[in-house]
Amino acid sequence: MTKQSKITAETAVTNKTQLIVLSDTYVSEHNPRFNEGIDEDSIKDLAETIVARGLMQNVCGLIDDKGKVGIVAGRRRWHALQLAVKERPDLETIEVRVTDDLETALAWALLENTAREEMDVVDEIRHYGSSLQTGLSISQVAKAYCVTEAHVRRRAALAKLPVSVLDAVKAGDLSLSDAQAFTVSDEEAKQLEVLEAISEGGYWHAHHIKQALTEEKPSTTCRMAQYVGLNAYKKAGGTIDTNLFDDEAVINDASKLDELFSAKLMKAARAFQKKENWAWVDISDASHIMAYQLTDDGELALIRPIPGELTDDQQARYVEFGEEPYWNMESEKRKEKQALDDILVGEYSDEQRAMAGAVLYVANNGTVREIVGLVKAEDRTKAVEAGFLKSDEAKAADEAADAAEKKANKPAFAAAFIDDMTAIRLAAFQTALLRKPELVLDLLAFGLSRGSHWGNETMAVRFDMERNMPKNDDDAFRLCPDLGGDMHDGEDDEDDWDAEEAPIAEAFEAFLTQGKKARNVEITESFARAFKTQEADMMTLIAEKAGVNIREIWAPTAANCFKRMKAAQLDALFMQLLEREADRSEFRTFKKLKKGEKDQMMHALFHDADVQAIYKVTSTQKARINEWTPACF
Repeated sequence: MTKQSKITAETAVTNKTQLIVLSDTYVSEHNPRFNEGIDEDSIKDLAETIVARGLMQNVCGLIDDKGKVGIVAGRRRWHALQLAVKERPDLETIEVRVTDDLETALAWALLENTAREEMDVVDEIRHYGSSLQTGLSISQVAKAYCVTEAHVRRRAALAKLPVSVLDAVKAGDLSLSDAQAFTVSDEEAKQLEVLEAISEGGYWHAHHIKQALTEEKPSTTCRMAQYVGLNAYKKAGGTIDTNLFDDEAVINDASKLDELFSAKLMKAARAFQKKENWAWVDISDASHIMAYQLTDDGELALIRPIPGELTDDQQARYVEFGEEPYWNMESEKRKEKQALDDILVGEYSDEQRAMAGAVLYVANNGTVREIVGLVKAEDRTKAVEAGFLKSDEAKAADEAADAAEKKANKPAFAAAFIDDMTAIRLAAFQTALLRKPELVLDLLAFGLSRGSHWGNETMAVRFDMERNMPKNDDDAFRLCPDLGGDMHDGEDDEDDWDAEEAPIAEAFEAFLTQGKKARNVEITESFARAFKTQEADMMTLIAEKAGVNIREIWAPTAANCFKRMKAAQLDALFMQLLEREADRSEFRTFKKLKKGEKDQMMHALFHDADVQAIYKVTSTQKARINEWTPACF
């Protein structure tokens, strides 16, 4: 505006420039970068350019009701002009592209700021919110910014969040998806409480934020909502809160949903009882039930259906199926096998149904499941007399027989000893693989292939080094340094570990200069450490191909082995290694020793040449001693 005229809403010319006195301008709140800080050095540089060359690109402004012009595009130029005018008074009057139409001004702001650089998302959110607060509709803002109305609605929802939440996004402490998760609630106190919890540390994902904000409100996808149906819930007067950013929504009236759920499940229970002819049917609000959970406390017992019998043709067909799992069968074949299995499982008789019942529950996918054949305490005697349940005496006899069988099948070695020997054997495999780089690469490729069945991992592929060690200290176990052990074939290289690490790119370049041989050594060592399978046939094959020898890295001693074996096992080992009969004097003498003395004598037999000479150990027996490992795998 010149000093001779005043621009008003009636005289403004849209999309045209007007001469405006600089003092009659200001940065508009509609400028997308209104809240951004100012880089004073860059403003000074720009001011020097304007002094030298003048204002090369006009600023854009919106005329307010007082005739002033709010700058919606060109904020940095406006700030630079405040400095430049001190050296060039002629810049007091500048050309401004003006309009009195807010939609047009918003479009200018968007176009210029988008072209210059991407607007900070929080500034965009706040700008959309302030635009809507001026009275513009969603449609008008969308049209002005050339975006969809849905985009404006989402930004408007974010603009309603507490200032501190948006500040956290701007500072990089929260992601945009985290901020979107906050919109599931409009309770500011709850939002601030969750924000404070996030700031205190721990892992927070958008999902966790939603859970924290809606912990008392079930999701519309929960099993109860799926079973009842949202239409039925809404028809009963229930409401939901939707989320603009994804398909998730929450139930506002959990008690109403619970009421509808129980009523519908009870109705299903009555229908199931009538159809299946059970003596009773109860319902449960659990999402998953196993039969043993209902019978553990003794209040209920479970009877089994009466097995069916296959015809000769069916039996022959069943044998043809063999052990092939269902998931490998074609659809028709699977149905046929299932039908035969159903016959073998059998059916409940009318007599059984007359004294037993069922429990219905709803699974997580919203479908009704049932557990049938349940007998209540008051009907148990009747079920025992009918032969459908075992008496307490019969059950006690079965339990005693099971206990006796377990005792008879008790492992020959303690679990801790087996664990240590398993670790030692695995280390022996890894040591052997260090010498077989081609086999290591074959195993690696196989582990990545479909043929390995993936889930049965041959290797645990990791880049960290975890030493494979027995849990108990074992001086006779020597782990190769390439597998993380502490024995050294050459000079100590501790100085290398203390050296300052080179930048990763430089380290990689240095690594490349070492050539393929060094590369293959690293691959072999890393993946030898990663070998982990305990599958018996696979280990037998690898042992043969790699030449695995546990005794290469471990020797049995009194401390690590013999004291962990039983006296009878040591007696048998003495006879086996030295080929002594039970009536030989050496064996009778050994057998009479106390357990600790046997441990020490066996240790000496393995490690003391004088003791071996006393027992006249032959070369064949010595080889047997040098190869022996406990058969505990």
